[in-house]
Amino acid sequence: MQAQRVPQWLRRDILVFDWWVRNDDRNLTQLGGNPNLLWDTSRAQLVVIDHNAAFSMDFSASDFLQTHIFAAEWVGIVEDWIHRSHYQQRLANAYAMWEEALASCPPSWFWADFGVPAQFDPEAVGLALRRFDQPDFWDLAP
Repeated sequence: MQAQRVPQWLRRDILVFDWWVRNDDRNLTQLGGNPNLLWDTSRAQLVVIDHNAAFSMDFSASDFLQTHIFAAEWVGIVEDWIHRSHYQQRLANAYAMWEEALASCPPSWFWADFGVPAQFDPEAVGLALRRFDQPDFWDLAP
């Protein structure tokens, strides 16, 4: 897949979403990588897969912006107040559904195995998601 074939608006949407959820597992550099994106040739559209690294506790903002497949779009987003405002509103709309989404998860999703809880802290995730309205959200430090 060639990243340039993906429309700019979609590249930016994916980049901002991954930044918001701290998903550092969509990497592609000159040396290769694993962007976790598929190209559906029959529909000529992108398929986004694999969000298991979201809310990573060891997320590195600088690594994210050095290795994310669409990192080149970052400057165009953060330096444009209209784009930033647009994304902040979209993130606010999504965040407004956080509690409902969490409540709708089947209980089995909170267990890695029988009797072994998953490493998922809903309170920490909620706080991470809430960052979208903080002044430093668009800074390199999450």
